[in-house]
Amino acid sequence: MNFLQRIIGMFIKPDQTTEDISKEPRIEEALLIVGIYALMVILNTYISTSHVRIIYNFPGAENLTNMQGIMMAVSLVFSLVLTLVFWPIVTGILHLFSLAFGGTGKFYPQMMTEIGHTYLPKIIAVAISALLLTQAPVVTIELTSQGLQSLTAMDAINQFYSSPFYLASTIVTLLGLLYSCIMGVFALKNGEKLNLTQSAIIIGVSLAVYLIITYGSTYVLRLMGF
Repeated sequence: MNFLQRIIGMFIKPDQTTEDISKEPRIEEALLIVGIYALMVILNTYISTSHVRIIYNFPGAENLTNMQGIMMAVSLVFSLVLTLVFWPIVTGILHLFSLAFGGTGKFYPQMMTEIGHTYLPKIIAVAISALLLTQAPVVTIELTSQGLQSLTAMDAINQFYSSPFYLASTIVTLLGLLYSCIMGVFALKNGEKLNLTQSAIIIGVSLAVYLIITYGSTYVLRLMGF
């Protein structure tokens, strides 16, 4: 299969396509896919960050005029690095789990290429998510000499989180992640030479842990007023 055939095949026949990838892993293809996904994550982060504005309204605040721009730049760089680093980390974890089940695949380039191709549905999901977030309300938080009123800040942030566009964005992102995991089951099956049940268990447990850490921690922080 050529690159385009693999892209299409991951959506319509993931079992056959991941088997082809395991026989001829081309890491440059996976790198391109993950790279595009990283760019979409940066766009998504930019839109999210730009929807929360902080106004500094106190003497000397002119020295902080560039603060939000710096914070945004840091967020964008962090998103890029985290996305690229997350790829080999996730691949490594799945590979170790597979070894425990008797898997015989290779971490590089075989499994790195397999898992890289599973990012395809997440690219589409993040692109749709970014479009939805452009319609979410822009919230403004004012910081005065008396400090930041936490109630006002939380009201503004909750307004953003409660937006139907933000909720729809989250749902689309989760659907993309789920589709990616379905592809991951076949990637482990063919890349690690496991049966379908073993692959599904590994992916299912990994997904559950990810969701608990990601969304559980976010929920706890919001309950604590952060």
